[in-house]
Amino acid sequence: MTSKTNISALLLCAFVVCSALTSCLGDSDNGETILAGWQNATVKSFSVEDNSNVCDKLSSYSFTIDNFGQSDPELAATAPNAGIIFNPDSLPVGSVPDSIKVSLTLTNASSVIFKQFDQWGKLENTVNYNDTQYVFFNRHAVTRLDVTSYDGSVTKSYFVKINVHKVMGDTIRWQYRAKDLWTTDGIKKQKVEKVGNKLLWYKQYDEALRVSTGNLCGNIAHWSAESDVTASAKLDLGTLFNWDDDLFAVGEGGKLFTSGDGLNWTAENSRLHFVNFLGVQYATKNYAEHVHAIVKVDDVYRFAKSFDGATWEVGEVLPEGFPIKDYSRPISDKARPTLGNVTSRLYVVGGQTAAGKLTASTWSCDGTAWAEFEQPFLPAMSNPAIMQYTLDVNNPNSLWILWPGVKADGSVSNKPYFSENKGVTWKLFESEYSDYAVTSPVSPVGGVSAFMNPDNYWMYFFGGVDGNGRQKAEIFGGQLLMLTFDKRK
Repeated sequence: MTSKTNISALLLCAFVVCSALTSCLGDSDNGETILAGWQNATVKSFSVEDNSNVCDKLSSYSFTIDNFGQSDPELAATAPNAGIIFNPDSLPVGSVPDSIKVSLTLTNASSVIFKQFDQWGKLENTVNYNDTQYVFFNRHAVTRLDVTSYDGSVTKSYFVKINVHKVMGDTIRWQYRAKDLWTTDGIKKQKVEKVGNKLLWYKQYDEALRVSTGNLCGNIAHWSAESDVTASAKLDLGTLFNWDDDLFAVGEGGKLFTSGDGLNWTAENSRLHFVNFLGVQYATKNYAEHVHAIVKVDDVYRFAKSFDGATWEVGEVLPEGFPIKDYSRPISDKARPTLGNVTSRLYVVGGQTAAGKLTASTWSCDGTAWAEFEQPFLPAMSNPAIMQYTLDVNNPNSLWILWPGVKADGSVSNKPYFSENKGVTWKLFESEYSDYAVTSPVSPVGGVSAFMNPDNYWMYFFGGVDGNGRQKAEIFGGQLLMLTFDKRK
């Protein structure tokens, strides 16, 4: 078994966000000034007191003060002249850095404030060290310590990172779970959707649409014989979408179709010209659960939303560069009680714009507006598949794995990407998780569908096309063995 030292999932997630949104933390708390000559207000030492709820002998872990931010230049760059305070010897696996009492030795400091931000760079909490020395590092994505001199003219900032070991487990053993399930002659497109634990594998032929059914938590290699799908118009398989176990799709002419069983589809009575669906926005204190779609009004692409699937509100024009098709299956993230249940988020990655251009961007909606996160390491592609995976059962869905889609030249890959900040930044899986990224047993393929068995953490990737555009009737995947191990808090 191997191990890897890394920042705790919440902190690492936001540190990458910081590098993607370079100015966010500097702008979040309105006009802080950091001047030259910061040596007059510094942290001389940083230590923590014992807390057995975090880990044994917590006080024995020493902290390094990097005044110039050289240990993580991208993070330090988000606040001018910022330093970094971190523990080079990481806490044990499973440690949760909450309720930590901090002891500081300071030089020429009149004000000592811990400022805590969410993953988007928004200031969420402040802790005045003069009032309390307890800091909950696990509740917020980024913690920054601001030390101000006696005359108030100079402030020195330090990012505080609490590193925690991550057990890498034996490996993720990538392998085929089923091959050559059926002949793919005549199949033009495939897509798998999930209703509960029931899997629906749709296959589009020239004129017919057929479906086979399987069980996500059963024998993944066992599928029913094909059944014909009934609809009054040809359905666009790429728009297939599940909302609360009701299926939606767009038919020829932009008609909205729905189905309760996946076999029989009914055209809904709507005058809107539908283009695609963008996923579910979960309910918060500020709004009820609703679904997003793309519609076309007078040859202009606009957002639309519905709270019941029947009545639709047409909204703003799509931003330039927003995809209208072939993006990832939308991922919905529920509002967090620790943040007041005020914001849920929705994510799509990649796809094709109205101008026919492929994109690599992640687009995210907070319920009111969409924001784009351009990707420096992810190529533009159609139909990527995203798996919300888990490295630690105490922090589920914290690692997102992206199996790449099809690039503009038709090429495909067997090298997945990962994100630990909900798609704000994507990197090659092998760049930081090399023990998990031995995907050579799997041939390059793009445009797969992806689901995880919640009972045993098996990742499954279905179908797709090879580099010659040939449809594949296969299932591959992997499982992190360490997920069956017992862990600390």
